[in-house]
Amino acid sequence: MAVDFSFAFSHFFLFWFSIIKWLLRKHHKQPSNMRIRRLPKKSEAKKVSLPSTATEYLEQGSIDEESGERWLGSDVSKCLRFFNKAYLNYLQAIKLDPKLLDAHYNSVRLLLHACQIFKRIPTSHEIAIENASLEVVQNISDIRIAYENSLNSAQRLDQVSNDLLYNYAIVYLEWLESQQEEEEETGSSVSFEQVVEVYDRVQGIFQNLLNSQLEELERFVNDLKSIDSNNIGGGDIYDGNSSSSGDETKQEELTSEEVVQPTDLFETVLSSYKLIQSVYESVSSNDLISSVSQLVSPLLEINDRVANELIIKYSEASHVNSMVSNITLKDVNELKLVKLNLLALAETDIFRSLDIWKIDNEIPETLPEKFMVVSDSLQALLDRNDINLSTINSQGTESDKDTFWKILTFQNNMLKKAQELLNDQMQSQKKSNLQSEDLGSLIAQISEVVIARADIELQRSSIKNYSQSVNNHSILMTNCKNLLKNAINIASLNGGLRERMMVKVNREQCKLEAVFRLCILENKTSVEELDRAMTRNKWVNELPNLKKSGLYDDFGLNKIIIP
Repeated sequence: MAVDFSFAFSHFFLFWFSIIKWLLRKHHKQPSNMRIRRLPKKSEAKKVSLPSTATEYLEQGSIDEESGERWLGSDVSKCLRFFNKAYLNYLQAIKLDPKLLDAHYNSVRLLLHACQIFKRIPTSHEIAIENASLEVVQNISDIRIAYENSLNSAQRLDQVSNDLLYNYAIVYLEWLESQQEEEEETGSSVSFEQVVEVYDRVQGIFQNLLNSQLEELERFVNDLKSIDSNNIGGGDIYDGNSSSSGDETKQEELTSEEVVQPTDLFETVLSSYKLIQSVYESVSSNDLISSVSQLVSPLLEINDRVANELIIKYSEASHVNSMVSNITLKDVNELKLVKLNLLALAETDIFRSLDIWKIDNEIPETLPEKFMVVSDSLQALLDRNDINLSTINSQGTESDKDTFWKILTFQNNMLKKAQELLNDQMQSQKKSNLQSEDLGSLIAQISEVVIARADIELQRSSIKNYSQSVNNHSILMTNCKNLLKNAINIASLNGGLRERMMVKVNREQCKLEAVFRLCILENKTSVEELDRAMTRNKWVNELPNLKKSGLYDDFGLNKIIIP
């Protein structure tokens, strides 16, 4: 039987050429907690001086958006202005051709991206003040409506992409998060019924995405194995008697440019886990935990199955193929951490939750994120049970105070470990690469952890009629002040030559928060003293944020009068 090597070679070449093209054109990932997916470029955009058609406006929008991305690291205001131009161009493209789905997709994706950037900027910062009126800067509720409209447009044309569905789900995750933040600010909470409604709307999307992406990934890996065995192994590549239609179908599959990688599946399953986490964190009573666990069980089962597949088959520890983007050890630990956190959040007894963290031996003790998540998880349970300094002092029993003290002490120990590990990373960065982009982020993160520890020490010093708090009040207050001074010094460190503007803004905000707290504790609460320590605009805008915590009320915070 003759082997047609020319056909086989062209068949083989087309496959690998398409993979290389895909790698070169891989989506740019957004630097945010909630990852959003960008529309893959069909071709290199050519600059149009005066766009007139829908396609030209779409291309010009893409050019403007790329310009904005280049400015994001050094000039956020200029970045947002380019984003605004891009957004307006996308809208004009939609106006000229309502069926141009790429323009619909890009416009709402850009809204979400800009929102994720803008929400990290303090309202008192000049960047926020200068750019708040831009059309591309919208609140998450309005963006949610925009995504509903975009999805409806795609559904009418029966062309709903997985990327659009993924971003649609992320918008609802962001909305849930914003409702939790609003609850802290105003005291008005989103109802459990609303949370369930959002969950029901989004969980089906995640289930479908996870199943379809896993199937696509397995097909892709099987194709790679087939190529390896048939071509590298020396087997017959092509049988001249095979049907031409079968060959054409196979060729279409192999030359497809949209290939699901393990890293894509990782992003989806991680976001799906965080949807479940948001539901648990939204619960205001232990009485609802059983209902929540039952509600999320089907999605959790799929998440665990996919996560286990990724860890066992598609991590760096289990090499598959050089053309497969396996998830890293950091990704594996992130999956394990979010899974363990869900177990802890599903507990109604805070000490059983604490034991879950104590006995864990899966997640490395060298991972600072582990200890920060432990503290956050315990705080969520304290909030759920309405255990805080105010309620403990006004109506807490001796047993309640003892519980509060033990949890605060455990949180402080966890954050101290995180601080030590982060500090080791920072010192290593300084020694190995003074121009590292990560240095400024580490500085800001350490400062945030130290401020959180200061707040905990303040609470431990302020539990009324509790012997350990009363007897150690002076020591704990000194600890609190020293931690705040430490946070100020850390936040004042140089973030390096390559520090990104958003990181610098975050670092400056940490310093402001620590300075304001220290002023209150040192009784420097006059307008003149606060003006000297901080600019008027900064402390006036930070005052409501500090009042929200309720921790500094007994130190004259509420007596500050804004001129």
